[in-house]
Amino acid sequence: MKPYRKLALLLIVALLYLNSGIFVARAEEDEKIVPILMYHNIVDDIAGHDPGANIEKENFKSHIRAILRAGYTPVKLSDYCDAVKNDKPLPQKPIVVTFDDGYASNYWIAYPFLREFDFPATVFVVTESVGMKANGQYYEHFTWKQAKEMDESGIIDIQSHTHSHKNMGTLSRGMRNMEFRMSKYLIEKNLGKECKIFAYPYGSYDQETYNLGYLAGYEVQLKVYDVDSGEDYLANSTKDGLENLTRLTISNDLDSEELIEFIRQAEENTKNKKIEKKITKTLDNLSEIE
Repeated sequence: MKPYRKLALLLIVALLYLNSGIFVARAEEDEKIVPILMYHNIVDDIAGHDPGANIEKENFKSHIRAILRAGYTPVKLSDYCDAVKNDKPLPQKPIVVTFDDGYASNYWIAYPFLREFDFPATVFVVTESVGMKANGQYYEHFTWKQAKEMDESGIIDIQSHTHSHKNMGTLSRGMRNMEFRMSKYLIEKNLGKECKIFAYPYGSYDQETYNLGYLAGYEVQLKVYDVDSGEDYLANSTKDGLENLTRLTISNDLDSEELIEFIRQAEENTKNKKIEKKITKTLDNLSEIE
């Protein structure tokens, strides 16, 4: 390729980058950008509780109302995965809400409130903690009976968050296998359903652990943040498959308006990251042309 022609192409790519709204508009036509939110425990009053892992009841309810007011359509994580895997349509502005660990507050507070709005969600349960009573150090967790009621309602989908909430990246191969398989076995035994989705505690994972998860029968494995950058700021694209699904950690520090802004920023970050990847790939290809 002649030097002036190569330079012209580079300038075109640069102009497209500056006018990246063109790519964004195209992305919005061809794909869905889907935020996956991660909650934990719900408390009546945040005083004395870690706001990163707990959210006040009224603030949680305001979050759910704000999500609906903003025009988002909640979908189960399993339905999102099915849509991506089998190229099925999703509603406009889909969003997924998840809870980690299996706290009793998910049953007593979140479940009835979500049911009132026909708002589906997914709960990732630590199977060793099911039915655990509050003891001053740990919060109460819901029972298998309560888990089955929620799962059979069609509003809540119960999936795996390990057996004992260990940091998977620090365990031996045998212990990682046990965490995967024991959790899956207990969920399927007690709820009479297949367990196919796994969420990593602490965002701790690597390729070998991923492979063990798939061998244990998990079709989808979720992380918490971007493993390379450590940043917790991205949504998911239906065009990117199910290999690297990530979630947004939601804390009590966000009020309802800040939550919506946080979600929108994550969506925008995801679109921009995809644009940057396309432009980088184009530039790399051009640089290889002699």
